[in-house]
Amino acid sequence: LRAAVVLGWLQAVWAAYTPTEHWLRRAIGGERQQRAIWGEYCAQRDALVQQTATDRTPSAMKAAVLTRRIDDLRAELRARYPAWAVLFQ
Repeated sequence: LRAAVVLGWLQAVWAAYTPTEHWLRRAIGGERQQRAIWGEYCAQRDALVQQTATDRTPSAMKAAVLTRRIDDLRAELRARYPAWAVLFQ
């Protein structure tokens, strides 16, 4: 019983800590880091657009393929940079 209580307490503390950590990351040097992350996203997105344009994918499917690739990129960046996940909604 005590282990379950301690585990529940630790989960509650962690749930409260995570948003605070993300806020601190954005507040301390966040603007510069945000520009770097956004630049990384834009560069990778532009590469995906170029790659999709030169693919042998039929024209009717290119938009769907590009949308899927950009969604995958956004999911990857949300996982890599959780403090800035709001950029990739």
